[in-house]
Amino acid sequence: HKRFVLSARVLHADETPVALLDPGRGKTKKAYVWAYARGAFDPVPGVIYDFCEGRGAQFPIAFLGTAQGAQDERSWRGTLVRDEYKAYDSVMSAEAGRTAAGCLAHARRKFDELLLVSGKSAVAEEALRRIAEIYRLERKLSALTSEERLASRRSDAKPLWADLHEWLRVERSRVPDGSATAKAMNYSLNHWEALTHNLLDGDVNVDNNSLENLIRPWAVGRRSWLFAGSALAGQRAAIVMSLVQSAKLQGHDPWAYPNDVLTKLPTQLNSRIHETPAAQLESGILTPVSSAYWQLGYIPPEGMMPEAETPLRLARRHVVDGSRLVDEQAARVARMDPDGDQVGPAIALLDTMKQTLAVFVADLARLEAKSF
Repeated sequence: HKRFVLSARVLHADETPVALLDPGRGKTKKAYVWAYARGAFDPVPGVIYDFCEGRGAQFPIAFLGTAQGAQDERSWRGTLVRDEYKAYDSVMSAEAGRTAAGCLAHARRKFDELLLVSGKSAVAEEALRRIAEIYRLERKLSALTSEERLASRRSDAKPLWADLHEWLRVERSRVPDGSATAKAMNYSLNHWEALTHNLLDGDVNVDNNSLENLIRPWAVGRRSWLFAGSALAGQRAAIVMSLVQSAKLQGHDPWAYPNDVLTKLPTQLNSRIHETPAAQLESGILTPVSSAYWQLGYIPPEGMMPEAETPLRLARRHVVDGSRLVDEQAARVARMDPDGDQVGPAIALLDTMKQTLAVFVADLARLEAKSF
């Protein structure tokens, strides 16, 4: 699924904070979900979420790849629609062939905030009026082909952008540096090339609203689940959300899709992994079983896995997962009492549990070998 999303030439990126439980401190800390979606005009939409423990540039750089990455990795190249968060500068420079496109909604928001704070601003009101003209035209272009959209932008939208730019330059010269009005105008003027990249590419949208709408489920959901219990839990949530939201984007039932995938996943043949098992998935693009396998880590990168997923193999995998959880819990307990004076019995119990699970894994592996 990641390869499918990153195969798009135009990509949208954004991030949103989520709370992550920090057991050692007895409270939560801030983590982030980074979102990446195929272009707003892409005929086959898709979105993927990446749960990370920070907002630094290293996270999107690692996700999108770099020229210095492993030889078998293919770093993403194309046009990235994003806001002006500084981390994206490093993302763009990490790989040649990446072009930045700005977000008109963010530029508009600066003037909207100026109007809300000041109560009345002739500059903000005029800026909002001019930006509204561009949006009014863009709504008419949404159903056109890329070539038709680009032609219309050059003939109809380009003059609107040129007038807005000239007006901003004149008005900026009339206000003092450091004022709220100057800051609102500087956002657009300092990033004008990225803001107007849509005039050069009909596949690029004027803003990042399409992806912001796909991040909204996280904002709404966190009011209910409050926080992620661990980084692993956050990563699993991102996997599930990626598959469900992509299914919804392609018009599939968000319940029937995962139900069908998880029902067929354990017995799907590896040789037929790219087939679409769900009858309702007519596009054949999302390849749900293949997506779920790769997302959940059930197939090694080399694809070196026997033909069928057997109950024994599935049971062994669950036991291995349990062993990892025991390791994580032991590490948490050890951090609570580095000297081991108070948690020694707990550590000993966890070690016993791990040894028992290791015996189960070995027994299941032997039974599995005999079954072939």
